[in-house]
Amino acid sequence: MSEKEEIRDLFLRYGIEMPRRFKRNEKDAFCNAAGKEFQKNGYPVKAIAGTYKVRAVDVAANDLKKAKNIVIANYDTPMHNFGNPFAYYPLNGPSSVKASTLPYYTPQIICMLVAVFFMIAYVGKIDFSARPLFSVIVTAAIFACCILGYVLSTAFGNKCNMNRNTSGCVGALRISALLKDAKNKTAFVLTDYGCSRHTGDNVLRHEIPDTIDHKQIIYLDCIGNGDTTMVGYTEGHKKEAEELAACIHAKLYQLTPSELKYTSFSYYPSGLLVTRGFYKEESKIVSIPDTATKQDDTVDPDLVEELCQGIAAYLEKGPIEMKETKEKNDHE
Repeated sequence: MSEKEEIRDLFLRYGIEMPRRFKRNEKDAFCNAAGKEFQKNGYPVKAIAGTYKVRAVDVAANDLKKAKNIVIANYDTPMHNFGNPFAYYPLNGPSSVKASTLPYYTPQIICMLVAVFFMIAYVGKIDFSARPLFSVIVTAAIFACCILGYVLSTAFGNKCNMNRNTSGCVGALRISALLKDAKNKTAFVLTDYGCSRHTGDNVLRHEIPDTIDHKQIIYLDCIGNGDTTMVGYTEGHKKEAEELAACIHAKLYQLTPSELKYTSFSYYPSGLLVTRGFYKEESKIVSIPDTATKQDDTVDPDLVEELCQGIAAYLEKGPIEMKETKEKNDHE
C-alpha cells in the first residue's frame, strides 16, 4: 500500500467507519481499534484511566516513562452544535469558548424561553381541582421544555468529525508507522475529553507527573484542513519550535498564559502545538471552521501525510538537537 493509500485508509477507518467518539461505547470501540493499529506498528499498548469529575480513558502506545518524545492527540469528538456555525481557535482558548457558548446553548435558551412563556401565560390559570387536564398539560409542557433544552445541549454527539479530532488521531497513528530510529524513544497518547473538561490530559499528567515537563511533547490539534500550518509554543521553547517549524514549513506563534486557558495544550507547558487552519495576517490568529457540525467533512490527506513526514523527520533528529540546545543553555 502506497503512502497516499495508507493515509486515506486511516481517514476512512477512523473518520468514516467510526466518526463519532462521544458516548462511552463509541470511545471504547475507537480505543480498541486504535490500540490494534499501534500494535501493528510495533508498539506495546495500554489504557490509562482516571476520574476527575468524569472518567476518562486514554490510549498509550510505548513506555511513557522511558520515552523522550510523546505525540499527543485528543480522540473524543464534540457535541453537536444546533445553533449557528462557529470557529474553533486552537491557539486561543478564550476565543474558542466565547465563539462556542451561544451556538452550543441555543436549544437550551429557546426551550427555556418557551417554558417562561408557558409560565407567564398559563401558570396563573392552573387549577388541578377545577381544570385537572389543562393543569397537567401546562405543567408537563414546562417540565418537557426544561428537559428538552438540557438534552439538546448535552446529549447529542456530532456525527461528522473529520478534522476535529480525527485528523490529529490519524496523524499520530501515521507518525507511529513512519518512525525508525526514534521509534523506541517515542510514545503516543490519544487522550479523552479534549473537547471539554480535558480529563484525559489530566490523567496523562498524573501518569508521569515528575517527568512529563522534561519530555519533548508534540500536540496535534486539527491538522486536516486550512491554508497555514502553525507551531504554537510557550515562553522558553522557541528553539524547539523553530526546528519543528522548519521541518513542516510552518509559522510560529508564542502563546500567552491567557491564551492557554480552557485548552488541552495548557497541560503541556513545555510542548509544541501543531495545527493547521485559516490564517488572518492582521490578527495573527488561526481559525478552524465548521467544527461540531455536519460540515466538518473536509480534510486534505496529502497535506496531512506531508505534515506527518515532517514531524517524523524532526523526531528522528530531534533528540540530538535538543541535547545540543540543552548543553548550550547550560553552558550559557
